Amino acid sequence: LSSNYLPKFRKVIEEMRSLQVLDIEGNPLADDSTFKFMLLDTPQLQELDGLEIKDYLKNDIVQLKSSNDVDDLVKKTTEQYLDRIEQEKQFKDLTIDYLKRQQRKIEEQFISYKHTMEDELEQLLNYVA
Repeated sequence: LSSNYLPKFRKVIEEMRSLQVLDIEGNPLADDSTFKFMLLDTPQLQELDGLEIKDYLKNDIVQLKSSNDVDDLVKKTTEQYLDRIEQEKQFKDLTIDYLKRQQRKIEEQFISYKHTMEDELEQLLNYVA
Protein backbone atom coordinates (compact mmCIF):
# COMPACT_ATOMS: atom_id res chain seq x y z
CA LEU A 1 0.00 0.00 0.00
CA SER A 2 3.01 2.29 -0.31
CA SER A 3 2.72 5.68 -2.05
CA ASN A 4 -1.08 5.83 -2.02
CA TYR A 5 -3.43 8.44 -0.67
CA LEU A 6 -5.81 6.71 1.70
CA PRO A 7 -7.81 9.30 3.65
CA LYS A 8 -10.39 6.80 4.94
CA PHE A 9 -7.89 4.10 5.69
CA ARG A 10 -9.00 3.54 9.28
CA LYS A 11 -12.28 1.98 8.15
CA VAL A 12 -10.43 -0.10 5.57
CA ILE A 13 -7.93 -1.42 8.12
CA GLU A 14 -10.65 -2.29 10.60
CA GLU A 15 -12.37 -4.44 7.96
CA MET A 16 -9.18 -6.30 7.01
CA ARG A 17 -9.26 -8.72 9.93
CA SER A 18 -6.54 -11.04 8.61
CA LEU A 19 -4.05 -8.26 7.79
CA GLN A 20 -0.81 -8.89 9.69
CA VAL A 21 1.83 -6.95 7.74
CA LEU A 22 1.42 -3.39 6.48
CA ASP A 23 3.73 -0.87 4.82
CA ILE A 24 2.36 2.67 4.60
CA GLU A 25 5.62 4.46 3.82
CA GLY A 26 5.13 7.10 1.14
CA ASN A 27 1.52 7.77 2.11
CA PRO A 28 0.49 11.12 3.59
CA LEU A 29 -0.91 9.12 6.51
CA ALA A 30 2.55 7.77 7.30
CA ASP A 31 3.43 11.18 8.73
CA ASP A 32 0.36 11.27 10.99
CA SER A 33 1.41 10.04 14.45
CA THR A 34 -2.22 9.68 15.56
CA PHE A 35 -2.87 7.40 12.61
CA LYS A 36 0.24 5.31 13.28
CA PHE A 37 -0.80 5.05 16.93
CA MET A 38 -4.20 3.74 15.76
CA LEU A 39 -2.47 1.19 13.53
CA LEU A 40 -0.27 -0.01 16.38
CA ASP A 41 -3.46 -0.67 18.34
CA THR A 42 -4.81 -2.96 15.59
CA PRO A 43 -4.83 -6.42 17.23
CA GLN A 44 -4.08 -8.54 14.18
CA LEU A 45 -1.24 -6.32 12.87
CA GLN A 46 2.17 -7.90 13.53
CA GLU A 47 4.42 -5.66 11.43
CA LEU A 48 4.20 -2.00 10.42
CA ASP A 49 6.59 -0.41 7.92
CA GLY A 50 9.03 -3.29 8.34
CA LEU A 51 9.07 -3.13 12.14
CA GLU A 52 7.74 -5.98 14.26
CA ILE A 53 5.02 -4.88 16.67
CA LYS A 54 5.93 -6.63 19.91
CA ASP A 55 3.25 -7.74 22.36
CA TYR A 56 4.70 -5.55 25.10
CA LEU A 57 4.30 -2.54 22.78
CA LYS A 58 0.64 -3.41 22.26
CA ASN A 59 0.23 -3.69 26.05
CA ASP A 60 1.83 -0.26 26.48
CA ILE A 61 -0.59 1.20 23.95
CA VAL A 62 -3.54 -0.24 25.90
CA GLN A 63 -2.13 1.34 29.07
CA LEU A 64 -1.66 4.64 27.31
CA LYS A 65 -5.25 4.67 26.11
CA SER A 66 -6.54 4.04 29.62
CA SER A 67 -4.18 6.46 31.36
CA ASN A 68 -4.93 10.08 32.08
CA ASP A 69 -1.37 10.86 33.13
CA VAL A 70 0.56 10.59 29.87
CA ASP A 71 3.79 11.95 31.33
CA ASP A 72 3.78 9.31 34.07
CA LEU A 73 3.04 6.57 31.56
CA VAL A 74 5.81 7.76 29.23
CA LYS A 75 8.25 7.77 32.15
CA LYS A 76 7.16 4.29 33.28
CA THR A 77 7.29 2.91 29.75
CA THR A 78 10.72 4.41 29.17
CA GLU A 79 11.97 2.82 32.39
CA GLN A 80 10.52 -0.54 31.33
CA TYR A 81 12.23 -0.34 27.94
CA LEU A 82 15.52 0.65 29.52
CA ASP A 83 15.18 -2.28 31.94
CA ARG A 84 14.55 -4.63 29.00
CA ILE A 85 17.61 -3.27 27.23
CA GLU A 86 19.72 -3.79 30.36
CA GLN A 87 18.40 -7.34 30.78
CA GLU A 88 19.22 -8.12 27.15
CA LYS A 89 22.70 -6.67 27.63
CA GLN A 90 23.27 -8.75 30.76
CA PHE A 91 22.07 -11.88 28.97
CA LYS A 92 24.37 -11.21 26.03
CA ASP A 93 27.30 -10.51 28.35
CA LEU A 94 26.68 -13.79 30.18
CA THR A 95 26.47 -15.61 26.87
CA ILE A 96 29.74 -14.07 25.71
CA ASP A 97 31.42 -15.05 29.00
CA TYR A 98 30.13 -18.61 28.64
CA LEU A 99 31.38 -18.85 25.06
CA LYS A 100 34.79 -17.51 26.08
CA ARG A 101 35.02 -20.14 28.84
CA GLN A 102 34.04 -22.83 26.34
CA GLN A 103 36.66 -21.57 23.91
CA ARG A 104 39.38 -21.69 26.60
CA LYS A 105 38.28 -25.20 27.58
CA ILE A 106 38.46 -26.38 23.96
CA GLU A 107 41.86 -24.74 23.50
CA GLU A 108 43.14 -26.48 26.66
CA GLN A 109 41.77 -29.80 25.44
CA PHE A 110 43.43 -29.29 22.08
CA ILE A 111 46.78 -28.47 23.69
CA SER A 112 46.49 -31.59 25.86
CA TYR A 113 45.61 -33.69 22.81
CA LYS A 114 48.52 -32.15 20.87
CA HIS A 115 50.96 -33.02 23.67
CA THR A 116 49.60 -36.55 23.85
CA MET A 117 50.03 -36.99 20.09
CA GLU A 118 53.55 -35.51 20.19
CA ASP A 119 54.49 -37.89 23.04
CA GLU A 120 53.09 -40.86 21.14
CA LEU A 121 54.97 -39.80 18.00
CA GLU A 122 58.19 -39.44 19.97
CA GLN A 123 57.70 -42.89 21.50
CA LEU A 124 57.07 -44.36 18.06
CA LEU A 125 60.16 -42.68 16.60
CA ASN A 126 62.26 -43.92 19.53
CA TYR A 127 60.91 -47.44 19.02
CA VAL A 128 61.65 -47.39 15.29
CA ALA A 129 65.12 -45.82 15.72
